[in-house]
Amino acid sequence: MIDFDHNATTPLHPEVRQTMIDLLQRDDLANPSSIHLGGQRARGVLETARRKLASALGASPAELVLT
Repeated sequence: MIDFDHNATTPLHPEVRQTMIDLLQRDDLANPSSIHLGGQRARGVLETARRKLASALGASPAELVLT
């Protein structure tokens, strides 16, 4: 089946899906706003992603708001 209605949802790229699965299966990550080790690790993952995305877009990491 070919789904042309990507207005509500868009299929995930396989690499994105696998990255999400890998992160969700980790038990050493927590709320990235927390100050404990699990939160610091999660914050590091987010900041690495922010830097990579900013670089790909030709932007500064400070210009990106992840929601």
